[in-house]
Amino acid sequence: MCLLAVTLVPAAAAPAPSPPSLGDDVGTPLLGGSRLSAAEIVGWFGSTGHTPRIGVELAELVDLFLDEGAREGVRGDVAFAQSMVETGYLTFPAGGQVRPEHNNYAGIGAFDDGRPGHGYPDARTGVRAQMQLLHGYAEVLDGEGRLLNPPAHRQGAAPTWEDMGGGNWATDPGYAGKVLAVYNAMLASAGLEPDVAPPPPSPPDPTQPAEKAIPPPPPPPPPPDEAPFGYWAADAGGQVHDRGVMRFLGSAASRALTAPVVDIEAHPNGAGYWVVAADGAVFDFGDAHHHGSLEGLTQTSPVVGLAVTASGEGYWIAQADGAVTAFGDAEGTRAASFADAATGVSDIAATTGGSFSLLRADGTVLAGDGSGWSATTPVVGRAVALEPTPDGGGAWILDESGAVHALGAAPHAGDLSGQDAVSVVDLQTTTSGTGYWIASSDGGVASFGDAGTFPQPSRAARLVGITAPR
Repeated sequence: MCLLAVTLVPAAAAPAPSPPSLGDDVGTPLLGGSRLSAAEIVGWFGSTGHTPRIGVELAELVDLFLDEGAREGVRGDVAFAQSMVETGYLTFPAGGQVRPEHNNYAGIGAFDDGRPGHGYPDARTGVRAQMQLLHGYAEVLDGEGRLLNPPAHRQGAAPTWEDMGGGNWATDPGYAGKVLAVYNAMLASAGLEPDVAPPPPSPPDPTQPAEKAIPPPPPPPPPPDEAPFGYWAADAGGQVHDRGVMRFLGSAASRALTAPVVDIEAHPNGAGYWVVAADGAVFDFGDAHHHGSLEGLTQTSPVVGLAVTASGEGYWIAQADGAVTAFGDAEGTRAASFADAATGVSDIAATTGGSFSLLRADGTVLAGDGSGWSATTPVVGRAVALEPTPDGGGAWILDESGAVHALGAAPHAGDLSGQDAVSVVDLQTTTSGTGYWIASSDGGVASFGDAGTFPQPSRAARLVGITAPR
């Protein structure tokens, strides 16, 4: 499947349009009501001989398809047929890009290049994402307040299933035929007339020899500025919360933690992340490899953060007293100092020059081993997070009042200053450098600029960090 999806947050219910009559010469619309009941769908599935590998009962999943389809105005029974094609009849064959625990029934986010699909926290969210994405292919919508939308150049491009495939949802030009073949089998099982059949392939041009027929042009590649994005957030207990296209790869919550988690950092390729605890223990997931840690070493100052090298094959670990230790291909270390310990170092960030910079709680940015950059900005209370722009031309400093201080070429896209009971902990920029997310310890994540809005992590989560690949 080839799909790009952008933007997240629960959607308001949409009235279901009336289903077209079988005589309407309009193809097979994505929008409309379901022709099949839940009992008919369950009965048909039982006749296929497949055993579903899903986290809910089959009848419950079918109910979700019909309920979420009705909310979004999408034909939930046809969407269920689509899921049969995408998941191998809910068996999720070995080697697939989506696994049963992802609650992803439509291959969302699974690209032809082998990229893993999205993960969703529960079955209803996964079904809702599928319905909202289908609606976005059927007609152009206001993207606000929705879990998923197609890239702009695909919105409204496929009002009927016959328009799907060839770049709309999937690259396979025969995609729609496969989905509709399953759907018509479902209808036949219930004794219903088939839906409008997909059009037959166009006959060859009699004026040209068959071997010289001109193939259709490939679908245009999605614009680079419409690439999907999202973030990972970690809480003090080690749980990782994945949002947008970021796939859950594991967490430290199941490990025997001896100190709370303090930071999470993404691998530059977007397929892994590290989680670090206050005692210096480092936990690696996906493509993020373990290069060493401070765990078990005698230390009097807690770890406050981790910064990753541009290659993803190394990192620095910073402590509150200003000490920095390098691992893997990270170069440059820093000794602890009395001045840093007195003020308190609160964060570390990698620089485009291959070094690092430290953030003191008073808003001072220290140039690491001398090859980084430095600055000072007045802050309210403590400075809690430092985030350089992707091009290294500036940086943002977040203080505990929720205010964002933009340095150099970093744009100010908004902040949380002036809001009551704000307890911010971290800031993460988007790949464009024109937006960012601010995470709060109560589990809230605020979006600014071009940062997508996604379902919030649990309010019970005591977030400590947020990260995304750059």
